[in-house]
Amino acid sequence: MVLSSGLATLRDLKTVYDSEDLYTLLEVASVTNWNTAQARNTP
Repeated sequence: MVLSSGLATLRDLKTVYDSEDLYTLLEVASVTNWNTAQARNTP
């Protein structure tokens, strides 16, 4: 999800970010997806 959303590259995940950063990026992607879904379902 992090890679496909464009929040980080594989190289970034291997060299720059640690596991805590990965979980933060996953949370950002999840919230973004939730907000997008909610916006689509709002009349």
